[in-house]
Amino acid sequence: MRSTRASNLRGASVLAGVALGACSSPVEEAAYRAYLQDPAHGLVQSAEASGMHVQATYRPVELVLHQELGENAAASARLDSLRQAYAGKTYCTLTFSANGQDLESHTANHGGDMAQTVAYLNTGIGAVTYLVPTAQPHDSVPALLANYSRGFGTTGHSTVLLVFDTARLPLQDGFTLALHDTYLGVGSARFPFKGEDLADLPQLVH
Repeated sequence: MRSTRASNLRGASVLAGVALGACSSPVEEAAYRAYLQDPAHGLVQSAEASGMHVQATYRPVELVLHQELGENAAASARLDSLRQAYAGKTYCTLTFSANGQDLESHTANHGGDMAQTVAYLNTGIGAVTYLVPTAQPHDSVPALLANYSRGFGTTGHSTVLLVFDTARLPLQDGFTLALHDTYLGVGSARFPFKGEDLADLPQLVH
C-alpha cells in the first residue's frame, strides 16, 4: 500500500508539551481544526489500496478536552482535573471510504456482512493498529480503545477514534501509526507523524 504525507513526551506530553509547544497566539476551534486538516502541517495523511481510501489524523488531547468542556462554564473550572485524566493518552482517527462510500454502505451494496464490518470497526481494528514511537520502534503499543460512531450512510466515510496509552513512551521524535488490516482488504499501511509537526501545533483557546 502506498502512503502519502499526511517534551520528554511522557505522561502529559501530548497534552501539554505538544499542544502548547508552539509559541503562536492561541486560536479558536475552527482555525485549530483547519490547521489539523491541512496536509502541509503533516498531521493528516492518506493511503490508497484496491479502491479503499484511508486517512489517518492526529487528534490532539487539547481538542478532546475542548469538546468535553463545550460551552459549559462550570466544566471549564474542571480543566486542570480533566488534563490529568487525559494525561498519558494519544488520540488518532482512521477514516475509511470505499469507492466514495462509507464501509457500511459499501458492505451492504456488495453482499457483505454489515454487522461483522461494524463489529470489526468497533473492536477488531484496535487490535491491529499500533502506535510506534520513532525513538523506540520496538516499544509499539496496540490501541487501548477503539470507538466507531456509525454514520448510517450519511457521511460517505467511516471514522474510528483510537486511543493509545503512551504514558511511558518517548514521543519527542514523533511516532508512526501502523495498521495491519486483514479484514477490509487494506493490508498494511504506515502513517508517520514527525515530532516537529506535533510540536508546531498552535494553542487552542478554551
